[in-house]
Amino acid sequence: MNAAAQSRSIIVEEPIGGADSNAEYGSKLVSTVTWTLTIVDGGTRVRMAHEGFGPHNNYAYDAMSGGWGRILKRIDQLISEGQ
Repeated sequence: MNAAAQSRSIIVEEPIGGADSNAEYGSKLVSTVTWTLTIVDGGTRVRMAHEGFGPHNNYAYDAMSGGWGRILKRIDQLISEGQ
């Protein structure tokens, strides 16, 4: 089986928020989160990419980057525990 046949992606595109009146958050944000699951020897590789941040979305990028780090660590913990 080739690598393309072994990978599956789940793509979620969502308006996240932001408003013209909230200069700190930046412009409205419509971003795409892509989860790619790839079969590898001994298990599955999980890759997550969150894209769509514009030059005026630095606050949102910084806030979400930390959040995703915590979520990914929790996913790893649950998998390690067999849940």
